[in-house]
Amino acid sequence: MQTSVQRLKQVVDWRAAAWAGLASGVFSLVVNSVLTAITLGSPWLFIRMAAGILLGTPALDDGPTPGIATILVGLLVHLALSLAFAALLAFIIHRWGMAVGVLGGAAFGLALYGINIFGLSALFPWFYGLRNWMMLVSHVVFGALAGGLYELWEVEMFE
Repeated sequence: MQTSVQRLKQVVDWRAAAWAGLASGVFSLVVNSVLTAITLGSPWLFIRMAAGILLGTPALDDGPTPGIATILVGLLVHLALSLAFAALLAFIIHRWGMAVGVLGGAAFGLALYGINIFGLSALFPWFYGLRNWMMLVSHVVFGALAGGLYELWEVEMFE
């Protein structure tokens, strides 16, 4: 059992945060690819848009199947953002347990949706098309999964 002093000194388990971010990022990428394939006819849409953050609009016009450079840059951007967002989420929720991890993570995902979709649309106009239910659900699921996995995998420092 932890004393209150030990509880205050508890630090974020960055390894658990990284694994939670990676797993949640891969899961959300698969979900996004499947949903865009079913509803919009292309599993590559999300990868192209993520790649466009670094490569610009040429990544969006890369033919029916994107080139390997576009795919790799899209994966790199998406997973780097997933890791960063999961680290921020872990910092916020690391002391609160599984329920807050999942529910707080879902709320965090909802906030990310607003920031990413509405904020990124100002900088990268091709994200305007992602203002839809698929991306809303995807962000909320990412947050809930990242928060839950972090709490599941977190190693308490003072156990």
